[in-house]
Amino acid sequence: MVRRAPITIFAERPFRTPFGEVSLPEIQTPPLVGPPSLNEERRQAIRQAVGGDLATVVGLIPVPALKFLTGNITAIYQSAMRKNLTPEEEHLYFKYKKTAALDTGALVRAFIKADTGL
Repeated sequence: MVRRAPITIFAERPFRTPFGEVSLPEIQTPPLVGPPSLNEERRQAIRQAVGGDLATVVGLIPVPALKFLTGNITAIYQSAMRKNLTPEEEHLYFKYKKTAALDTGALVRAFIKADTGL
C-alpha cells in the first residue's frame, strides 16, 4: 500500500492587522492512500464478488424462478470468494457487508483496511 505525503494547500502566512499580527495555520490534505495491493488470491476474490453482485442484479427481474436461482448462485460465489480471503480480511468483509449494497464494495473496503489499518 502506497501512502502519499499530504499536499499543502495553503502555507502558514502572517498578516498585519490594526489589532496586531495574525498568522493563519498551514492547511494540508489528509495523507492520501493508494489502492490496495492485489495478489492473485485477492483478484480471484474480487472476481467472485463481482459474479455474486451480477447474480443479485439478475434477481431484480420479476420472475420467481430467477429469485430462487439468484440466491443459490450468490451463495456459490460467496463460498468461493471466502476461500481466497485471510481470516482478518474475512472478518472485515463481514463487518462492511452489513452496510454495503454490493459485495465488491465491502471487499475493497476490507482490503484497504487490512493494508493500511485506516
